[in-house]
Amino acid sequence: MDKILVLVRHGKAQTRNQDIPDEQRELTEAGRRALRAHMPLVARRLDFEGVVLEPAQIWTSPAERAVGTAEELLASLQNEGLPIEPEMRPCTSLLGQNEDLFLDELRNTSSRVVYAVGHNPMIEDIAERLTGVHLPFATGGMAAIRVSWSAHAAVEQEPDTRLLWFVQGPEAKRWKTLIEMEHKLKSANETVHKRLISFLADPSDVETMHKFRVSIRTFRSLLAFVRPFQKKGQNASMQDDLREVVRLTSRLRELDVLYAELAEQEGVDQGLLSAVNIQCNDERGRVYRQLHGKKVRKRLSRVSAEANRIEWKRQYAWGGLPAGIVQKRFNGMVSDIYARLGALHIEDAEETHTVRKRAKRVRYAATQFADMLTADAADVSVAMEEVQDSLGALCDARVNVEIVDDFPVVGLSESALRDLMEFYEKNRRFVLASTGGTEDAPRG
Repeated sequence: MDKILVLVRHGKAQTRNQDIPDEQRELTEAGRRALRAHMPLVARRLDFEGVVLEPAQIWTSPAERAVGTAEELLASLQNEGLPIEPEMRPCTSLLGQNEDLFLDELRNTSSRVVYAVGHNPMIEDIAERLTGVHLPFATGGMAAIRVSWSAHAAVEQEPDTRLLWFVQGPEAKRWKTLIEMEHKLKSANETVHKRLISFLADPSDVETMHKFRVSIRTFRSLLAFVRPFQKKGQNASMQDDLREVVRLTSRLRELDVLYAELAEQEGVDQGLLSAVNIQCNDERGRVYRQLHGKKVRKRLSRVSAEANRIEWKRQYAWGGLPAGIVQKRFNGMVSDIYARLGALHIEDAEETHTVRKRAKRVRYAATQFADMLTADAADVSVAMEEVQDSLGALCDARVNVEIVDDFPVVGLSESALRDLMEFYEKNRRFVLASTGGTEDAPRG
């Protein structure tokens, strides 16, 4: 009677470790993800040329990595609607690399289709023994072989066989890249929540707000980096929610910076510092109430839910993400920065701010995704920080001019007004010097 043997090498497993017995080595997360994407494609090949697809059996080595592979295979066959016995059969001959015992078990089974999940060298050796062809099974590789024994053949007689197909296993490292990105995004989300808790616990500490803003900026930078690979709607939704949350804090950060810079000036009027501090505290109270409110909690809850189930575009979810594509994305972002710098008119405040913001994105990406990028990512990070610093002083001076221009001056003493105007002029002169005197005149 003809039988179909589908040989399966287990998926990518944990590396050998003296602390872990060999049989207990499990599939890596990337190995399991790769199988999950790979198995349905293979399952569609399981038309065995007229063999009645009565419920097939899955035989598996008892080793954890083989059992995990068998579990993914079973789930895939069930999802494809193919008849399969739900109970997997432990097969010690697969673990013990005993080819003769395995073939004897195959000959005597009543099942006409058997999936055998095992290890090299046996998987390759038995495939070559049956077909006469060496098939280099990578992890997750599969081969279907028609096997037939004549009714009166001696036990030691080799069966008649024919190779039906061979499908090489997936490259688990392609999914490792996606998994690492998911971990980074999840970690960035957790940091945002930790920083928010720190601010709400001690809003009077200026650094708690600054760190909260940096955590959101970092998270948004990582989302910007993975945008070409992530489903567009999910990426945009997460960005929108984070943007709206951080926008609530912008005025407070500007006032905190204003106060810090004024306080550094020798002999500054204490009444001016007190007036700015009142503005800071009023704004801090407003921000505290908003960040404690339902709208912000709802936005951040949505972001958390998405961060814990990142949805990749179909070609990456099913084909993985090669490291070369990640590097190409990074190189493109770096090239964009230098192109923008080359064409930048420094008097264009909006474009200057955009270039600075994009330099931050590249720096955060270079730092957070360093393990996926070439060694020069560290040098790029340093270069982007220099771009930030060179443009940051100008951007900060522009903000100082705007905030002082709108500052309520009623009730300030002459000394306080004089110090405020000196600070204003100092920043305005810096802007004019940086832009070659092309900046617009103040409003009043």
